[in-house]
Amino acid sequence: MRAGARCENCNEVSTSFAEYDAKFFRCNRAGREEGSLTVCNRCMDCYEARRKATNDILSSEAPKKLIVAGPGTGKSFTFRLLLEGVSKEKPSLVFTLINNLVDDLERDLAELGNEQIKVNTLHGYCKESLHRNVCLDDINTGFEYLPPLPDLIEANAAFLGLGFSENDFHSDFVNLKNDSEALAFYLRQSAYYNAVSYNDSVYRVFGFYRANPQSVPRYEIIIVDEYQDFNLLEASFIQCLAAENNIVIVGDDDQSLYAFRHASNKYIRELWKLDDFAKFPLPYCSRCTPVLVEAANAFIRNAQESGLLEGRIDRAFQCYWPEKHAEHKAYPRILVADCSKLNTVCEFVKQRVLSITKQEGLNGTEHDIQFLVIGPESGYHTKKLQDALSEELDSAVFDIECPQKKESLVIEQGYSLILDKRNLNLGWRIVLQCEPLETAKDIIKTAYQEGTAMEELLPRDYLDKHRKILAEQPQAEVVEEKQEPPKRIRIKLTNFYGSKGLTALHTIVIGLNDHVFPKDPGHLNDDEACKFIVALTRAKRSCCLVTNGEFSKERKITVKSPSRYIQLLHARVKQEKRYKIIDGCLVEY
Repeated sequence: MRAGARCENCNEVSTSFAEYDAKFFRCNRAGREEGSLTVCNRCMDCYEARRKATNDILSSEAPKKLIVAGPGTGKSFTFRLLLEGVSKEKPSLVFTLINNLVDDLERDLAELGNEQIKVNTLHGYCKESLHRNVCLDDINTGFEYLPPLPDLIEANAAFLGLGFSENDFHSDFVNLKNDSEALAFYLRQSAYYNAVSYNDSVYRVFGFYRANPQSVPRYEIIIVDEYQDFNLLEASFIQCLAAENNIVIVGDDDQSLYAFRHASNKYIRELWKLDDFAKFPLPYCSRCTPVLVEAANAFIRNAQESGLLEGRIDRAFQCYWPEKHAEHKAYPRILVADCSKLNTVCEFVKQRVLSITKQEGLNGTEHDIQFLVIGPESGYHTKKLQDALSEELDSAVFDIECPQKKESLVIEQGYSLILDKRNLNLGWRIVLQCEPLETAKDIIKTAYQEGTAMEELLPRDYLDKHRKILAEQPQAEVVEEKQEPPKRIRIKLTNFYGSKGLTALHTIVIGLNDHVFPKDPGHLNDDEACKFIVALTRAKRSCCLVTNGEFSKERKITVKSPSRYIQLLHARVKQEKRYKIIDGCLVEY
């Protein structure tokens, strides 16, 4: 091609080119799926560097591999390549902590046609192991898996005057405090109810394998994702499996969010220092635009200069230009929207959603979430926005998804166990929790001290009342299969934790005000810094950061104080605009 011609992939002017198969450049501007493509050096260099990074992993014969992979850098694609050649006779296992990712991974790997490859959360795997091949003395394989079980046992502890809390149980399990009184109490209660929950299921299986290493299952390969979010119990469990299996551990210490559940990125950082593991980076991000990658890199550098992210694993994070050139043209900078107050935020988000929907012709058939709105954990800003969008957007066009509430006990769970004549102690205890008696304290005390069945301790009239209700339960109706509703544009509202593992076309981060995020502007912390990195890197096309005036009770006025985390971004990546509402209309000023 002549000098100064344009690349057939990204359309940029270049002085040198190379011929490639068009299938390697799926976003080429020529729209070509077959044949050759003339690409510029920038596209060629990116392609070759990414291919080398992937091939280095695939060609390694090391039995233990550690991959540090930033957001959108092709982890799922790499998993698929690693699993393409595994046996269809021997099992292989893929772990992730995030439920959001299980379905995505299963869908991606299903095309391999290998039924021996199983994808699961660590908790789900341990639940299945307890049902199938881990035999314990205190519970049997017919146990009930009840996520709110810690709440129930905390209530029992209160009745007995022990003062153990759900947080005590969680902390002692995940930190392997085997001599803890709270842990011993929990396990005794769990055995009485023949039931388990998240942490104790992992604890039980880990304890069994540690005591019986010959029973550790053998797999052709184990792949562990999101390792930066593992706590001591989970990391120890993985090391127990790694002692007997080939293993690939994947994570990113920049995305460590779950310190509240005692998770720590120190475990992945410790592995990075070990000689036992061959280490590999996946540096090229195919999700985010150049400006978002630049913003994330600049934020990390500035955060480190401010004393944050100490001990971070040093590695490259680069935009995979061959697939992001079109989005870069459309959204070259991050919009920072400075809104006068929270009502203005609601109107701004509504208008941005409507504008982008019209501009891009979104219709709900897109594979990704169209709009992901991320807000503070308090939920105040998100709830205000949810109410406004629900009231003002057409529900036939837009589907507003709200944050999920923590699973809680309902009396129907107890009724179901009683009807099935299984786990009656648990069934009647749930009923008692949902419809308490004045004598509940004495009932719980006797059950704990003597191991008496709950059914023998409850008053006859109480039992008869609920048995009558059970007898009058209507038979379950056969529900006819309904037609799938029309596709709608998804607006998913969540907090920073809930955004983990998600990808969206567009993200909007709200509540970015000092004393909200960060909570203490004078003392920034790694947890918030990682949340901000995660929020910056969810979008394929655009990310918008929103700050707003907050009413000060002390000063009796609305005060503007944009988040210090926004200030850690370079000016060149930002487009700052101010908005207010005048006569009911959103106005830029």
